[in-house]
Amino acid sequence: MRLAVLVPVLSALAPLLGCGERGDTAEERCRGVGLDLQIRDKIDGCTEMIHSGDLEGKKLELAYFTRGVAHAELGEYARATEDFDQVIRLNPQNAGVHSLRGTAWSGLGRHERAIGDFQRAIGFDPESKTSIEAHYNTGVAYTALGRHTRAIESYYQAIRLDPDYAPAYFNRGIAYVRFGQYQRAIKDFSRTINLDPEHARAYNNRGTAYNRIGEYDRAIKDFNRAIGIDPGFVLAYRNRGIARKYLGDLDRAVRDWELAIEIADTADVRSWQKLLKKRKHYTGRIDGVYGPLTRAALVACTRDRSCP
Repeated sequence: MRLAVLVPVLSALAPLLGCGERGDTAEERCRGVGLDLQIRDKIDGCTEMIHSGDLEGKKLELAYFTRGVAHAELGEYARATEDFDQVIRLNPQNAGVHSLRGTAWSGLGRHERAIGDFQRAIGFDPESKTSIEAHYNTGVAYTALGRHTRAIESYYQAIRLDPDYAPAYFNRGIAYVRFGQYQRAIKDFSRTINLDPEHARAYNNRGTAYNRIGEYDRAIKDFNRAIGIDPGFVLAYRNRGIARKYLGDLDRAVRDWELAIEIADTADVRSWQKLLKKRKHYTGRIDGVYGPLTRAALVACTRDRSCP
């Protein structure tokens, strides 16, 4: 049974990369980008401004900041950190930029450095929205490091500052599942759903927790809801099949797994084949092709309590 997870929050992107017309001057290009195709124009405009030597103080800080955010939007996290370094050099107590640089470090897999930046952001502005997101992103970084107790503590701090911050409840629920604390996980996923009724992943994850404690009927209701919100949600079909298997509804369990495979890509079919081969139900090639051998293995899997 698998969980769906969230990624770090990079809150500054939305306002900075909003709709705008492409300008003719370097300053206009740096400030006004709309579509993804224009992000390079934004970077080029900011670079031209920075290299002109005409900027200083807040204007230079803004040019580095804007270019750094644009690099982050493109996934160019190393370049983003370099620009955020320059902003911090100019304004060492800018909490938001410490938080953004932390998110870029997370994107590079440098989670310890990310945590350091998030903690500095919190120290500069402990009660702000920036701190809420920094606590949350600290939790994401600790999760990536496998330090789930520290992650739970960080999500708690985000919730303390904002009791309606759904992402922290969601990710804390995932951590509780990993510790086998399913009732606490169910409570957090339920809170996520109350705050965001269309959160398909929260329904899937609550259903997974119900599966773990043997409440299969409740699990199926949650997987049904997840699929109703997102008909292409492969994990929800897969997990609903598991619940149906344990209720003895084997034909519908196989059909759910087949639906998951029909929606999924070749890599997911290969992962099924590897699992089924490990359980000694599949003897064919790991080729990502769903054929009679793979289906026969799925049917055999429904009769094996250790599978999938």
